[in-house]
Order: sequence, then C-alpha cells, then structure tokens
Amino acid sequence: MEALAHSTDGQLITIVDDGSEEGVRDFLRQFVDEAPVRRLLRNQTNQGYTKSANRGLKSARADWVVLLNSDTLVTKGWLDGLFRCASLDARICAVGPLSNAATFQSLPWSDKIATIPSLDYVESQAARVRNLSARSYPRVPMLNGFCLMVHRPALDEVGYLDEVKFPMNYGEENDLCLRLTLKGYKLAIADDVFVYHARSASLGQR
Repeated sequence: MEALAHSTDGQLITIVDDGSEEGVRDFLRQFVDEAPVRRLLRNQTNQGYTKSANRGLKSARADWVVLLNSDTLVTKGWLDGLFRCASLDARICAVGPLSNAATFQSLPWSDKIATIPSLDYVESQAARVRNLSARSYPRVPMLNGFCLMVHRPALDEVGYLDEVKFPMNYGEENDLCLRLTLKGYKLAIADDVFVYHARSASLGQR
C-alpha cells in the first residue's frame, strides 16, 4: 500500500479485486473502510487483467488516472513527477516512470537483489534517479502498462484497453499506445521518477 503513503491527501485510490480468495477480500475491505478516499471494486469471479483494469479506469472521477499494478512499489514524489512530465506539452496524454523491470523503461538492476527488495533500497534507487536525471522527459512510441498515467479524455476518444483481442494481459498497452499516437497524442517517460516492478507477479499463477 505504498501508493497511499506516497500520494497526496484527497486522491482517490481504487482497488480492483479480481475474484480473490476470502482472506485477501477481507483484508482489502478493511483497508478501504479506513478512509473515504479508498474504494474497492470487486469481481465475483476472475475476469482477467484487461477487464479489471478497464473497470478501474472507467470508474475514475478525475481527468487523469493512473493504472498501477499490484506488484509495484511507488516512491516519494512519484505522482507529482508523472504530472510534471505530462504538463510540459498539451499533447502528452500518457506518461510512465523508469523502473527495474519495464523493458525499455528499465534501469540496470542486479539479479542478485532480492525479488522484492527492502523499501529503503527502493527509495534509495528513486533518490538516485531524481538526483542524476537529465529531466529530458523523452517522447516514445510505447509505454509499459505496469504504471501508466493516462488522460481520461484521450481514453474516451480512442477507446479503453481492448478486452477482446487482449483479454489476459500482454499487448493491451501496446495496442492502446498505438491508437493514441495515431490520433496525434504524445507519450513520454518521466525520467526523474522510479517505480519498482516485481516482474509479472500481479498476474499470479496462469
């Protein structure tokens, strides 16, 4: 729940529970009941990643929404950094951070590091990124979907994630990025933001 610790007060955090087991359901219900800015959307049965992601995206109440996988650890200033990048150009409609496991958005990462490192270590990597970043905010043709901030009006224009062609993840964000760029929108990387990603752990057993 690092998204809560590193987010500004008042921002709505929506958790999509895609048919989890009883213990997880109880934990999530207790978590969201602790504050009005937390919301739980629960699927009675597993609907797959893409449908669940779309459910969360479509329920958003703000013009900008962040799709954040459950296998991520966000860091200090991550959301402000994404917004800072997006504000540079009115045509930017999607922004992603740097990470340890996000294909071309990845930084060098030792395999000797534990699968889920300590929070202190993740924060130290994020601080190093902030301090060394050139803040060039490169425009790119694709963004990884593990942590993706998107402008809702652009989603409404081009359509959400394709649940028919990409029902179980892998490829759905590429398809979305292509549709956005074909409409003339720009995608960018916030190269002063680091978000840890645990390499497909959010998909569970397949």
